[in-house]
Amino acid sequence: MLFACVYSITESQQDLSSGLELLRSRKGHSIVEFIYDAAKQEIPIDVIKKQLHVA
Repeated sequence: MLFACVYSITESQQDLSSGLELLRSRKGHSIVEFIYDAAKQEIPIDVIKKQLHVA
């Protein structure tokens, strides 16, 4: 979940609230949902990053 929070803050270049609002209004929201759902299933962050093709 922390990864999803950092991602949304980084994308908005503001705060978490602004980041979530921004992502809800565009495709990035589905990425955050994916990360959040994976985190709830206790999937390791390395596996999530590999699935998203990020470093």
